[in-house]
Amino acid sequence: FFFQAEDGIRDVAVTGVQTCALPIFLRVLMGKCSEGISGANGPGDAKRRPGRPDRRGGSLRRPGGNITGTSNISTDLYPKRLQILRDMLPKVARVAVLRDPSILGSFETLKEIQAAAPKLGIRILPIEASTPLEIANGFAAMSRQQVGALMVLTSPLFNQQIKQIAELATKLRIPAIGAVSRYTEAGLLMSYGQNSRENPKRATTYIDKILKGAKPGDMPVEQPTTFELVINRKTANTLGLKIPQALLAQATKIIE
Repeated sequence: FFFQAEDGIRDVAVTGVQTCALPIFLRVLMGKCSEGISGANGPGDAKRRPGRPDRRGGSLRRPGGNITGTSNISTDLYPKRLQILRDMLPKVARVAVLRDPSILGSFETLKEIQAAAPKLGIRILPIEASTPLEIANGFAAMSRQQVGALMVLTSPLFNQQIKQIAELATKLRIPAIGAVSRYTEAGLLMSYGQNSRENPKRATTYIDKILKGAKPGDMPVEQPTTFELVINRKTANTLGLKIPQALLAQATKIIE
């Protein structure tokens, strides 16, 4: 998110803000939350839609105040990830969903996934974890329940514990899908979502416009429009899975 000082000087503060920290960031930066973007606009909120006003008066198309930026909002993609799991595992009947209950909107995201699951003949097993120990306990529960696959929701904790999650998924032979490619690079079977490495490139365009006089509050928060499917072939081999040709054709990247 980018901030223009009230004194009119074209200084631009550039920062990355996790969903859970966004409301605090806005209060510190602006002194109030009636302008700009509230925490509801983060990637944990399944109810956000382009142009829809948030609970405090702003919107993605016109955030107001001195703030705009680029977003990783991707909650609408979770049903798509469920479909990709089905494509990889046609006989999968039960999918665990690992979520961090401290993340704003994660329960709404879970409900979206649960609503999409019956159409694919899939039952959902919710697993909550907000500490590394709870992640380990969650995987133990998945093993006891004999889940056929796992979907990992977005969370700063899960980002920090990528290695733990990938190792447990492989050890327990649970095919898993995440939201970003670094999960697949760490050893998860698949990921589908925005290429997060593109954000800095997208950000430079906004910085240039602000420094040339554009008002941040009039610039829409840019949301991702292109997505990548990354598949880890090594993990697939370890799990004894053959990657369907249709998924290979869709894949942006195959990790050998």
